[in-house]
Amino acid sequence: MASWHETWSNGARWRGFYQDLRGVHLADPIVAIFGSATGHGYWLISSAGGVFQFGDAHYYGSLGDVSLKYPIVGMTATSSDKGYTLIDSRGALFPFGDAVAAKPSASPTPYSPTVATAASATGGLWEVSATGTVTPHGGAGFYGDLSGVHLADPIVGMAGSATGHGYWLVGSEGGVFSFGDAHFHGSLGGVHVNCPIVGITATPTGNGYTLIDSHGGLFPFGDAAGARPSPSASPKPTSPPTPIPTKSPAPR
Repeated sequence: MASWHETWSNGARWRGFYQDLRGVHLADPIVAIFGSATGHGYWLISSAGGVFQFGDAHYYGSLGDVSLKYPIVGMTATSSDKGYTLIDSRGALFPFGDAVAAKPSASPTPYSPTVATAASATGGLWEVSATGTVTPHGGAGFYGDLSGVHLADPIVGMAGSATGHGYWLVGSEGGVFSFGDAHFHGSLGGVHVNCPIVGITATPTGNGYTLIDSHGGLFPFGDAAGARPSPSASPKPTSPPTPIPTKSPAPR
């Protein structure tokens, strides 16, 4: 196992490649990636709450030895990089390090099960469901989502733009949907992938992003430098998806 990374501003971001988990036997699939504040490291999170740190991202604990009722689907780090919070599919939070909450929250009853989260540069965070419903929290704004749109594959990941005024959603087959000031830089739509996509991380500039598959393989687009596509597929840019009009999120 080696090290690699992304930055904390509005969701997962990164500046370079610090290696990944390809070739490592995993008991549970990787479901999320989040970068450190410097852009020189990142964390990978498994569905069972395991945390794998790379580059200058430090380890502050995990749920690896805890029996979970619901799978972990996302993570956000604190601005100091000295802590992070894991989130399960029903929105319960599990903080570590200097994350504000002191203990795991009780699982709330959400409007729709959460599959991923992303932090916003404006404060707060977003949650997204498998059907593409985006729910903002705190200072995070709402810029549209995929509610009511028929999706061939479920949404599995989310990342915020550099300004916090937009975000990307990614499907399990690598389709990318952009909202607000988040621009489309390509996707794996129409490309055969051996392992499902489980997450997305944006570059610090917001001019690129990297998709990650369940075995830790990386697929960069735009100015996502320092990483090469996983051998499981050869990504090629595709046409951006049809824009979805902005609307108010469904109540929870």
